[in-house]
This record gives sequence, C-alpha cells and structure tokens, in this order.
Amino acid sequence: MPNNATSDFENRIEDFLQGLLEGYVPLKIRGDKIIRDAILGHNVFYRHEVNLIDSPLMQRLRRVHQTALAYLTYPAATHTRFEHSLGVVTYAQKMIDALNSSSSGEVIDEVQATELRLAALLHDCGHAVFSHASEIVYDDWDPAGEIRALRRAKPELFKEAKGHEILSFYIVRSSRLRKLWQEIISRYDVEGRIKPDILGKVNLERVANMIIGVQASPKYPMWLSKIINGPFDADKLDYMGRDGYFSGLITPIDTDRLFVSLSIFNPRTGEPFICVDIGGATVLEQILFNKMLLFSSVYNHHKVRGAFLMVASLLQELRSRQWAVNNIYLKSAVDFLRLDEYGLLNSKQTNKGLRARVKKLRERILLKRALVITPQALIGKASRQEFFELGQQRSKKDAMQLELARKAGCDMVFVDFPPRPRVEKTGEQSMVKLSEETAVPLSKLYPAAGWIRGYSQYRRRDYVLASLGSEQLVADLALESFAAKGIKLQKKLCLELAKHPKYPGS
Repeated sequence: MPNNATSDFENRIEDFLQGLLEGYVPLKIRGDKIIRDAILGHNVFYRHEVNLIDSPLMQRLRRVHQTALAYLTYPAATHTRFEHSLGVVTYAQKMIDALNSSSSGEVIDEVQATELRLAALLHDCGHAVFSHASEIVYDDWDPAGEIRALRRAKPELFKEAKGHEILSFYIVRSSRLRKLWQEIISRYDVEGRIKPDILGKVNLERVANMIIGVQASPKYPMWLSKIINGPFDADKLDYMGRDGYFSGLITPIDTDRLFVSLSIFNPRTGEPFICVDIGGATVLEQILFNKMLLFSSVYNHHKVRGAFLMVASLLQELRSRQWAVNNIYLKSAVDFLRLDEYGLLNSKQTNKGLRARVKKLRERILLKRALVITPQALIGKASRQEFFELGQQRSKKDAMQLELARKAGCDMVFVDFPPRPRVEKTGEQSMVKLSEETAVPLSKLYPAAGWIRGYSQYRRRDYVLASLGSEQLVADLALESFAAKGIKLQKKLCLELAKHPKYPGS
C-alpha cells in the first residue's frame, strides 16, 4: 500500500473517532472502581481506565456480540466484546503479578504494567459489527482490499495480525485517541494508585504494538507483548472460559496453577521468553483441548455457521451494491465500525430481498443442512484432493453456490468449509521449563499436531447449507455438482448426517 493510501486509511480512522467521541468529556473519577463479573468476580479498574471504559469507544463494544449470532443457537451466549475486554484486563493483571512474584526483582515496572492493562482493555476496540462475521467480509473475502494491502506494505507489523487487530492498532495510535488520553490524565493529581507521572510516561504507540503482538519498543522485551497477544495470553484465557460458560459448555482452565507456574526464562543465547514449569504444562494442554472443543461444539456448529454466513453475506451484499443501512455505506473496513448490530437487525431496508434476509435473521429462520460431508464420506484420494482444493478456491466455491441456488430456485446456498482450530502455533510457541537451563516447546511434550490430525479425521464437518424447504433439492443438485468435479461421496452417509448428526456411520 503506497504511503498516501496508508495516510488515507489513517484519516478514515481519525474521522471515525472524531464522530464517535464528539461531545465526550472525561470526568474526574473520585476513586478506583470495582466491577463485578459473572465469571471473574470483583475486579479493580483504575480511574483513568474508568474514563476509557465510559467513553463511546468502549461503550460501542456493548453492541458487538462476542460470538456474533451464536445466541440464536445457545440462548445465553449474548455476551459482548465489552465484558470480554474487561476480563482480559483482569487476566493481564494476574499474569503481571505472577511474573513479578516469580522473579527476584520487579520485571514489569509501573509504566509497563499500565500500558499492558491499556492494551488489554483496548485490544478489541477495532472489532466491528458481529465480530468475525464482518471481519471475514472486509478481510478474508476482499483480497484486493485495504487490510490485505496494509499487510503487504508493513509485513513486519501485520503479517500475523487479524483484520480487527489492525483496526485496533490504528485506533490506539491515532491523534484523536492521544488527545483523549491527555484529557483523561490531566484530570488527576498525585492521589490514587497510579500517579500522574506514571500516566504521563505511557506511550500509546507501545500499547498499539502490544495489541498486534510485536515488540512494543526496542527497550521493551518481546515477551511483554505476549501477555496480550501470544500463545497463552490473557485474551485466550478470558474468551475460552467466557465463550464456554455462556454457551453452556464446560471448558475449565486451571488458571491458578498456570499463574504459579509462570516465569521468565533467560536462555544462554537469544531473547528471554515467558514459560511455565513442567507442573503447569497440563494447563497449556487444557487450553489446546478447550480450543478444539469450542470449535467443534460452538463456533462450527451448523446452526451457528448458518447464521454467521447469513449475516456475512448480507454485509457483503450491502458492500458490493453500496446500499446504505441507516445512512451508512460500507466503502471501507472502517465503515464497518460505524454499523450497529441492533440498528442493522431493525433497519428498514427498501430493497425487498435484503428486507427479507434481515427478517430471517431477526426471527431466527436459519439455513438447514442439505449435506454433511466428513472425511469418511469422500471416496478415494482424488476425491479428497478435489474437495480440499474446492475449499481453498473461493471463486469456484462461490460459483458453485450461485449455480445451486439458481437451479434450486432459492435465495441462499452455501458450501461451507468451517475454519479449523489452529493449535500448532500454541504448541510450538508455548515454552515449558524442564530445568533452570532447559526449556522446550509444548509440542515436544504433547503432540498437538497429532491432535489436529485426529480432529480433522473424526470431528471435521463440512456443510452444504440451504434455505428452509429447499434442502432436499439442493442436496441432490450438490451431489451432481460434486460428481461433475470429480468428487465422489457416500450419498447415504452425507444425507443421513444432515438429518441425524449422531448417525453411527460418522
């Protein structure tokens, strides 16, 4: 992305923040605030943090559901990015305390701790409407878009960053947020737990770098950023427990054991890093297992995927046709931040087709399974290869979906390849201390790669999803289309799984 294009993107961020924060005046908070959380209990937030929490930037996250429309399947999963962000602060502080306690001296000073808490609080401020359902539109489905261009222009920063993290990065380092920060810290004198001289030393550039998991500054050790964005960071500790709790899934993580196991390992060569002792390695194993469990039982549940694709395709339609929702046009990734979930679901669309699609989401008229395709249902190596390649080539998949919908005379058909849990990185980058001189990756102790192979073989489910009432016709047409592409399927198994997910042949 040329420098002028990067500047244009930064300007769009500034314009968004200017409108969002217009009229907000941070008040002087009398004291630190205790906020009670359904999972984590009572947690302390400092006065300057309360000013940010009360700002429209953070309050907007109350209207962004953590798991998009999963609440249409799991009724209690109505939790939002707002309470998740508060939870990440709590876990970040626990990690700070644990690392300082395990070291002979203070390894995280007051300024660094303040910045880490701010990074935890603001790490999801770039999440847009319906969380990952909008992210897939402005990022994954838009290879020529501005987010991909930013990655190409600044690979040292954004190579591993997700779309919402890039948006958060630019929000936190914006001049408008720096102005807000100066307004906040000017309210306080020497009273309180955090002194003004500490707040004055905070650098929002370093906070932004922590959010995307890169070294905050040359003087900051790399492992500091891994507390916010790393293999077993505060973000994962919160969302795994929170998503499991509110969906009714049991996803225990023995965080108490994890925190007493944390320390900083200084190798003879190379950079220091965060590790756990051998007794805490089982907690890392829990994190890996829970991630796979959440994917198979919640994120990739066929109803959750159906609602996810319905809202993503709606956003894509709004963007491609440049139709407005409440006078908002989705021309840029930044525009997705302006859109409100409640506003979208209650919008009065003039286009009849869009109005019908919004009504279906609002009234939970979701897609139905036409076919369920498991690895066992694919006949022969050639079929597996062709099927895998179809999942990798979006243009071919989109063409197949459009053709199936046209032939079936229905409004929506999706050939869905749900994302797989990525635990290899966690296994390879999570370090376990065996002795004072030796630390090894978790993957050396627990075969995470083998787990993924097992998941892919036995828990993987790909779908053909169709509008209610058209699933049988779409199933027949899809089987014909797959056969024409050289993909041979066990028809009975695919159909029975669509009707009865516990079919013994699975």
